[in-house]
Amino acid sequence: MAVTTKTRGTDQSAMKMTPEIFFARKLASNEKKIRDKFLKKMKKWINARSKVPDAFSDDEFLKLWKGLFYCMWMSDKPLIQEDLAETIASLIHSIVDRKTGLNFFKISLMTMGRDWSGIDTWRMDKFMMFVRRIIRHSLEYLAANSWNEEEVALYAEILSECIVNANKNTALLKVPVGLQLHIIAMFPEEVAKAGGDDLDSRTILKLLEPFAKCLALSNDQRVKKEITQHVFIYLIKQTDEALEYENNQYEIEKFLPKIKTKSSKKRNAKAEAEAEAEAKAEEETEVEQEAAGGNEEADEELVQDDEDEELDMDEAESNFNWGAKDPRAGGVDVILPQLHPDFAKVAEMLLAVSSDKSVRNKNRQPIVRLVKRFQDLSKGVYPLKLKLPKVGLGLTPNFMRQAHRRFLKEELVMSEKKENEKKAFKASQAAVRSKRQAIEDVSEDLLNDPDQFMNELESNEEPVLDDGEEGDEEDDEGVDEEEDEVDDEEDDDVDDEEDEEVEDEGDEDGEEEDKEVSKKRRESGT
Repeated sequence: MAVTTKTRGTDQSAMKMTPEIFFARKLASNEKKIRDKFLKKMKKWINARSKVPDAFSDDEFLKLWKGLFYCMWMSDKPLIQEDLAETIASLIHSIVDRKTGLNFFKISLMTMGRDWSGIDTWRMDKFMMFVRRIIRHSLEYLAANSWNEEEVALYAEILSECIVNANKNTALLKVPVGLQLHIIAMFPEEVAKAGGDDLDSRTILKLLEPFAKCLALSNDQRVKKEITQHVFIYLIKQTDEALEYENNQYEIEKFLPKIKTKSSKKRNAKAEAEAEAEAKAEEETEVEQEAAGGNEEADEELVQDDEDEELDMDEAESNFNWGAKDPRAGGVDVILPQLHPDFAKVAEMLLAVSSDKSVRNKNRQPIVRLVKRFQDLSKGVYPLKLKLPKVGLGLTPNFMRQAHRRFLKEELVMSEKKENEKKAFKASQAAVRSKRQAIEDVSEDLLNDPDQFMNELESNEEPVLDDGEEGDEEDDEGVDEEEDEVDDEEDDDVDDEEDEEVEDEGDEDGEEEDKEVSKKRRESGT
């Protein structure tokens, strides 16, 4: 009997398993304790291994990010999901080698682009929050090294290749439009959170280059619209000129009262009556309080209410976290710092991108409009200022309504006039067509049976009258003349056609006679 050397309970595949696959399997476990345990171990392992340059290959990072993706997939409950997203996104700070850290960020974007279409509706919110945390910690990773120019250039190239311009000419990376729009919409906000007010203008321009190239080369109208609104228009709206314009309501208030005057007299009378009733009710309550001697108590209540309001405000300010990076319930809001790029250089960058010969005119025109706006902003002029119409002193609302009514009446008169002209033109065309049809019928009868037509004409001629009948003829002369005029008008067209035919026949006979005469002359000459 043969004896096998293979022992039971040992798995040879587990012995050959690489650390990346091992961590990926543990991170995708159903139990939260196992996922948290091996996530901490993986963080220490990455920190120790990344001390050597180029310690991780792209395939190894892809395997790790596959496990991290499904670790987020298996996570449940909002606070736990948020804590997990923060932990995974902060793994980039544990990588010692800078190029390896940026490569870790690149593989994260590739993983999201590959698996984004498979995310269902119920998990989409947490993965959008996850992507936001990845972008935030990657920018903080650059800020930790004082925004090194080489790293910023490499970061912009990664963002362009993997997300913004990934669908340009490549079939390998087909990034879903939803992921592109999400990253485009929140990228300037995260740059402001990571860089703050002290972010260099050169760094901002370098981070804006992928979006400018996308405006020039992309064929997707949705992506171009999102870049225009949430990247470049965002930069305009967060400037001091924009904030000053929004706070200054003088020009808007100058126009709004004229809109409010459109309300009817009945509504104004009703509002005034309600205001008067409220005023009377307040006066009556005050009189009753004075009669009851409750003035002192009322004052004490007012003082107590003021103190309560101050306490509530103090509590609200204590709950308000000025350093928060995500808005939350309970009075936690986000204060975004301003970005201060050189707007003249932004205009130059956009102009240089649009001046390329490969850029289509359809993409060039929106870029040229942005260039003009940034040029105006560099001169201190807010380009998105509302241009209000100049209304004269005599243009009251009543005058405008009367002009509107007159315009409508004139429009109705013009439309009726045009309809009558069309009807008259159609009637004249019908009459012309009927006359042509009658002429064609007469000509056809003449061509088919000319003898019968001539007999009918002869029978219609007047007979020769005797002397005794001359008196009766004179009596009926007026009636006959009227009938003759009608008959003459009807026969004029027929006579014209007969004359043309007779002329044609005469021409033919004349030509034959001329030929015979010429023959005789030739014979006599010979």
